[in-house]
Amino acid sequence: MQRVTVQQMGEEWMLPIPNDLSVLEGQEYTIERKSDGTLIYTPVHQNPFEGHWVKADLKQTAWLKREDLLESEWSK
Repeated sequence: MQRVTVQQMGEEWMLPIPNDLSVLEGQEYTIERKSDGTLIYTPVHQNPFEGHWVKADLKQTAWLKREDLLESEWSK
């Protein structure tokens, strides 16, 4: 078990995360405070089927255009 110390950064307090825990920069967490003072951080997982990015990523694009086909392919 590792020990960290709460630090002030501007107007907010932060708990440093040791590098060996391999937390990705930018990962979002929800935080819950229990009645005994325990803080629980839970990673927020993005639903792969929600959001505007779904339409952009699933948009079908043509890999070959008609003019890209060889003449030999038309004669078959």
